[in-house]
Amino acid sequence: MTKPVDLIVANVLHECAAKREKLPAPLRKLLDSSKPEIRNIALARDLLHNIILEADETRLLKLLSAVGAAASLAEIGQRYEAVLEQRGPLPQPPQADNSQSADGSGAEALMRYIADRLQDALGPGVTVSDPIKVKG
Repeated sequence: MTKPVDLIVANVLHECAAKREKLPAPLRKLLDSSKPEIRNIALARDLLHNIILEADETRLLKLLSAVGAAASLAEIGQRYEAVLEQRGPLPQPPQADNSQSADGSGAEALMRYIADRLQDALGPGVTVSDPIKVKG
């Protein structure tokens, strides 16, 4: 369900005020003594985040256009498809094969695949131990 922007703004400001009231006194005093610009930037980010999530599609696309981003659903879709094409196909996990493990489930091959993907994600500074054994 979408909400009018005025309602979104009012809700966010009331939520932020309620959060401030729940802070322990020392933290509230620290927050109140900070530069207003810092607080206002944080409020603006929170407002924008909530408007993006709760406003209608037309307003969302206008916001995207205002910041120079893709401003139509078609353009967003085209750019996403281009990224997917650039990244290429995902590696496929091994198929379960009766010859892959003693119990016939292919679990060891699947665990090796997972370990390899984990190693790729962690990079050369971390080593995933070789090979992962599955106990049945």
